[in-house]
Amino acid sequence: MKKRAFCFLLALLVSGAFTACSERTADPDPEAPPSTPATGVQTQPTETEPPQETLPRPELPEKDYDGYSFLLIAGESYLARMLCSEMNGEVVNDAIYQANQEVSDQFNIKLDQNAVNDRDMNLIKGYIMSGQDDYDLACFHDCDTASMSLNGWFHNIHELPCVDTGAAWWPQFTVESLTVNHKMYYFSNYISYNSSSATQVAFFNKGLMTD
Repeated sequence: MKKRAFCFLLALLVSGAFTACSERTADPDPEAPPSTPATGVQTQPTETEPPQETLPRPELPEKDYDGYSFLLIAGESYLARMLCSEMNGEVVNDAIYQANQEVSDQFNIKLDQNAVNDRDMNLIKGYIMSGQDDYDLACFHDCDTASMSLNGWFHNIHELPCVDTGAAWWPQFTVESLTVNHKMYYFSNYISYNSSSATQVAFFNKGLMTD
């Protein structure tokens, strides 16, 4: 897909990997008596340190994209695990919304989506062959994406600026598995929680395997 706003792309990838966290102390018991210091002991005010980020963030240049619309094309199930339109009180939904909103505010962009049949490779082929440059990121079925990557339609992830595939939000087994001759044309990382949303299992006949 087109090669623009890749600094934001990395920020979007990492946005799903962390959410702002803070410790909340229990509310004091209103019926409990106030504590008093021991006689003759002078208490000193305690200094509290500001909360620290518990997970790393990417080092990105300051950039204002002037309300740029970052457009994703994907199946509905993929989009539901990457984008949320509003807060609704559900923990996962709100975490995704807050993370993406942070990215949107920092880089002055909008996240837009086009839900399609994610098994229809002709959609992507049509956009590429006609020279259209509408979409920034495509998220399709794993096998189909792998097949499309052989056609030279996608960029080599390892050559994109500001993308650190060694960062915590890039599963190293996946990066190593999808990299051939220092090239990785499609990826799977923590841009969404798709990999954690379902269980996949393979059944096989041990006898046939032995034979």
